Amino acid sequence: MKKITYIATIVCLCFLWKGQAQNKKIVSLEKKQSTLNKKEVQDLEYLKAGTPYKLSFTKESGPLYTWDKKGGVEVVQFEDVSLLHELKNTRYTEDFGTAQLLIINWNSGEAMEITEADLALFKNLRYILIHSYEPLNESLVANMVRSLRSFDTGRGEVEILFETLETAN
Repeated sequence: MKKITYIATIVCLCFLWKGQAQNKKIVSLEKKQSTLNKKEVQDLEYLKAGTPYKLSFTKESGPLYTWDKKGGVEVVQFEDVSLLHELKNTRYTEDFGTAQLLIINWNSGEAMEITEADLALFKNLRYILIHSYEPLNESLVANMVRSLRSFDTGRGEVEILFETLETAN
């Protein structure tokens, strides 16, 4: 009887350990904002839609800096998944190092391979926000970022947020 108890305990610990190692904080932007206090909601909204110092990567114009103010880049945005190779570009080391929010625009059918190594330069990152016009949910996003386990910058674990955008009709 003792052996069965030991075996059951070991098996449970193995499953719990494996589950913890792959645990990612993935939540919709709306749900995340409902758990924050007013100041935190304002801070996140400012990063997402305000006028922070931003570095955007676009197909048409390449890297584009907006709102040139003192201090470092607060937001890095990739307007297309195909531009994620720029995460490996050390030319942007300083800019990536100060960013708090990484925004990635995703279109259905695009593969998004992003790893902890890709995010190594992001020392102050708090959130990764995935935008899409296609409906998103936690399991779809978890599958898209499956190569990320629990990315931690030293400031705490980075949360992966998602938001389904509305099309202009």
